[in-house]
Amino acid sequence: MLDGIKHILRSIRVFRRSKAGNPNQAFGEALQQHIASSAELNQHSFSHQKPTYEHFVGEEDDDDYEEDFGVVDCECDDENKRKCGRKDCPRPNIATILVCVLLFLVFVLLPAVYLLHCFDLLKSHWEVNEDGNGDGPSGYSAWEYAMVDHTYGDSVIGDFASSAKGKGALKKRLREIVITERPPVLETSAPTRSPTPPPHSQCSALPEARRFDCFPGEGASKEGCEARGCCWVPTVQEVRRDYNYGSKVEVNSEGQGNKEPNNLSNSVDSHNEGGKMKNVADRKAAEGEGLPPLNVPYCYFPPGDTGHYYSWVNISSEVVPSYRDLELDPLEDERSLMETGLGSMTGFLKLHTPSPYPSDIPLLRVDVKFETKERLRVKITDASHPRYEPPYPEVPILDISRKDRNTVQPQDSLYRVEMDKSRVGFAVIRRSNNRTLFDSRSVGALVYADQFLQMSALLPSDSSMYGIGEHQAPLNLPVNWQRFVLFNHDSVPKNNTNLYGSHPFYMATEKDGSSHGVFLLNSNAMEVILQPGPAVTFRAIGGVIDLHFFLGPSPREVVAQYTDLVGRPFMPPLWGLGFHLCRFGYKTLNRTREVCESVRKAGIPLDVQWNDLDYMKQGNDFTYDPETFKGLPEFVEELHKLGMHYVPLIDAGISGGDKAGTYPPYDEGLAAGVFIKNSSGLPFVGKVWNKVSTVWPDFTNPTSVPYWSTQMERLHKQVAFDGAWIDMNEPSNFYSGTEKGCPTSGTEPGPYGRREADLEHPPYLPPVEGSLLAFKTVCMSARHFAGSHYDVHNLHGFTHAIVTSFAMTELRGRRPFVISRSTFAGHGHYAGHWSGDEASTWTDMANTVPAILNFNIFGVPLVGADICGFNGNTTVELCSRWSQLGAFYPFSRNHNTDDGIDQDPVSLGPLVVQSARKALLIRYSLLPYLYTLFWRAHAFGDTVARPLFFEFPDDPNTHGIDRQFLWGSGFMIVPVLDEGKTAVDAYIPKGIWYDFYSKEVISSSETGHMVTLPAPADTIPLLVRGGTIIPMQAPNMTTGQTRQNKIELMVAVDNDTTASGVLYWDDDDSLNTWEEGHYSFLTFTLGKGNTTPGRRPDSNAELAAKQVTGTAEGSVLSGVVTWRGVPVPVNLGAVRVMGVSGPVRGVSANGQSVPFSYDTKSKYLVVENLDLDLNTVFIIMWY
Repeated sequence: MLDGIKHILRSIRVFRRSKAGNPNQAFGEALQQHIASSAELNQHSFSHQKPTYEHFVGEEDDDDYEEDFGVVDCECDDENKRKCGRKDCPRPNIATILVCVLLFLVFVLLPAVYLLHCFDLLKSHWEVNEDGNGDGPSGYSAWEYAMVDHTYGDSVIGDFASSAKGKGALKKRLREIVITERPPVLETSAPTRSPTPPPHSQCSALPEARRFDCFPGEGASKEGCEARGCCWVPTVQEVRRDYNYGSKVEVNSEGQGNKEPNNLSNSVDSHNEGGKMKNVADRKAAEGEGLPPLNVPYCYFPPGDTGHYYSWVNISSEVVPSYRDLELDPLEDERSLMETGLGSMTGFLKLHTPSPYPSDIPLLRVDVKFETKERLRVKITDASHPRYEPPYPEVPILDISRKDRNTVQPQDSLYRVEMDKSRVGFAVIRRSNNRTLFDSRSVGALVYADQFLQMSALLPSDSSMYGIGEHQAPLNLPVNWQRFVLFNHDSVPKNNTNLYGSHPFYMATEKDGSSHGVFLLNSNAMEVILQPGPAVTFRAIGGVIDLHFFLGPSPREVVAQYTDLVGRPFMPPLWGLGFHLCRFGYKTLNRTREVCESVRKAGIPLDVQWNDLDYMKQGNDFTYDPETFKGLPEFVEELHKLGMHYVPLIDAGISGGDKAGTYPPYDEGLAAGVFIKNSSGLPFVGKVWNKVSTVWPDFTNPTSVPYWSTQMERLHKQVAFDGAWIDMNEPSNFYSGTEKGCPTSGTEPGPYGRREADLEHPPYLPPVEGSLLAFKTVCMSARHFAGSHYDVHNLHGFTHAIVTSFAMTELRGRRPFVISRSTFAGHGHYAGHWSGDEASTWTDMANTVPAILNFNIFGVPLVGADICGFNGNTTVELCSRWSQLGAFYPFSRNHNTDDGIDQDPVSLGPLVVQSARKALLIRYSLLPYLYTLFWRAHAFGDTVARPLFFEFPDDPNTHGIDRQFLWGSGFMIVPVLDEGKTAVDAYIPKGIWYDFYSKEVISSSETGHMVTLPAPADTIPLLVRGGTIIPMQAPNMTTGQTRQNKIELMVAVDNDTTASGVLYWDDDDSLNTWEEGHYSFLTFTLGKGNTTPGRRPDSNAELAAKQVTGTAEGSVLSGVVTWRGVPVPVNLGAVRVMGVSGPVRGVSANGQSVPFSYDTKSKYLVVENLDLDLNTVFIIMWY
């Protein structure tokens, strides 16, 4: 404070010395100096040192100080030749003293007393906030916070704006700043309006489904609610649990809440002992206490609220000049509605009433960008100051207003946007049916404080909701007051818990199948609330509101549009689609080899052997134990000779406790400054698997790329691994912060503008597991290159995957194969995922199906779960059924923990061996089809494993199905998910469906219906959809060996005797084969008569067929290479057709009669022993 006063005094001197000149200029210079020093004033506001002369002016300013304050320097008469002292200075008389005293009383003392009285009153109402949940950050009273928060203060502009003369000029100025790329700071006086609670009759009339929570967190009461200007209407008299900190609130008949004491306000570091947190967080975690359910809020925003905290001050439209729909400035135009054409809009929202959270943003900028015909972006930011935004994923910036100016027409867009000057918010409307998809206009309230952002919106009334991960829940998300917390965390999968990844993306599908998606690009901790409106509320504790809308209109198109934004999925190598085997607890290389060989001897296909933590030396990354895993490099070479591959674990943390010079990953990381830093600028130290301590590379730091690549290269020179398994990268930590917790005592803002206490204990805490952001992870005050850990926590695993993918590409010169536990939006562009530490239970096995489907919706198609479960002990029946299901995970791996029984197929006996072998041989036979699906995901953003409603969106019965799923559009998997069952009920959508095993028709109906399918103990029911052609190969022990066999076509005839399919072929491991054209693409088509569907009639091939058969009747199956970048090295060996109406009199292939077999009962035609070149057109006919 004293240094700040010093700057103020200097500013005054500037003004005084310039009063002979231009006074306005002088005041401007003085004010500028004052503003420039405001940060320093904040820094010293709480200094209680006694002021000294040097504190005010410093030694160099003595003369100026004396001049300014009238200090008299007495001078002696040289003629008297006597030493001058204080007693020789001239002294004022008594009259002068009395006048000075009177002036002092009138102009100093009385005003000071008055001001102190005012401040005392303020302080008596604003108590010191201990935990950061009140009106100011932790450790401040709201009054002190107001005194030091000069971030947005500018009294000159505020006074000008509030004056009668200034209002008109302010309007004009606001219209001017709309068109600037970055508006200048426009500040207003701090809002003084107090919210007024509405009458009870108005509140009670609002339907419960439309009540949006006004008081999230703990401490809700009638007084506190009405102080926020909100409705207080308890719906029931019960004991409810306040979810934020786990305290109970007993609600009496008057709706008053009596809260139990809550111990969580104590700081973390004061409750640590020996690395274990002695507080509620650890107790709740140990007891397995999940989050209590939500219900109708007692305290909610009033109905018809046009803008609880903000109001519009300007909306401006910038549209394509050739067809501007409407341009409206609501400050001057009385019309209430604004519809835009294609282009963009910018609006400004001004704070008129403070929210209950500290540091409201006084002026918001709302940018609406019409990026493509199907995609819209609405971004709400601080109009005056930059805020943290996630650097990844790197989303493209598009603007139709500047693209295709002369070709895009308004009617071509799938949406329009409406903004109403009388209501805060906006609406996104589908043009085709005028359906409102997202309406935030006066829905709940827009809250935009520094550490609390909230927006609510109404959704289509008949919507089914999907996405918002990672969580354990049904595929079709319940909207009956459901909460999803997004904050990456190492936890066993369970309900109502934040898990390993964060994907703030949802898709809504209406009853008629029309779908759209919404993505909030924000990496801070958040919660997403679904309520019966249906409605959604996004509530984040930092960043910005950056919403992206995808108009579909089909579910498949929504996912394609989303991945077009965040990044298309990477193309995995073919060997990555084989079967993988792992175990935490092999403990030795000998045991690893034994299990691997036993599985192969049992005839079970196996492509990749993995090792968990136990291969490392003392748990350290980039090492292997030279004793227990002696000979590991030679073992890996043996695998390569068998056509197999090897993947080791590489954790996110680096050992920080080894002696200097003995562990290069630490020494080199320390020298490069690559590790995450604590608030003091030193490497942040925690503990994971390393013997002493752990540090974490900061993967947002560019130096992490060469550092991480170097470490991986060093290990690769010893052990030639083929892929990387990255784990514990949420990041997970055995401590909650450091061994002593997290720092909260710092009173000065850190390099990113917030104090330690604000980061560790923000004003609002989403209900994360452990009730603490740093619970079993890094402190929020830790520092990264891209920002504080508070902001980038959810990006750690994602950036880990990005850097690891790059390193693998550089090492092998081929496609990277990376599997990561922690994920974020866009993760599928770089790596795959597995669902974490599932328990060996029937419930957890069933829950993996919606988990797999969700990640395909998130654009991460390479996803699987630990077959037979990770934690606990499996059973023979469970592992048998799980092996059947796991064979159809896109990423198929058996893995379990070190304290469980062996669960590789051979160890559990003949039933599990038979189930695994049977299902995996089918998987390997379908590799051409599966590989083509991954290519479609990589090239076009399609899904691999997909829910039924993706193919049948207009059938509402499919919208909630998550116990069966599809590969692509034509292959259905119906797993047995219940103990003791040998049959399973399945929903069969409209159309013809064939049993994969018997080849017979299972269902042929114009509507969907339930069917009971037989499921013997070693068999998983599989169905093929009519109209599908699936390319296959005879299976072998590895993907490479299978790849050498001839292509076979499985054809499922539709009602109209047609079918189609495709095949993508490349060398299965090279980089950029699709992008560079090094592939071949084949289309297969079945038609009736003398016309091949999709090709010109009377082509040479068809004429040749007529000549051979002598008739135009029959079925024609053709294959055509539509792109030939590389030759297809294998020929067509067989065709098997289901649903052929007999009798079949003859079959020809390229004009030559060929032998065949036909089953009249199952109507199944088999043509084998073919050898047709797939690099040219082929024709097969039967008649």
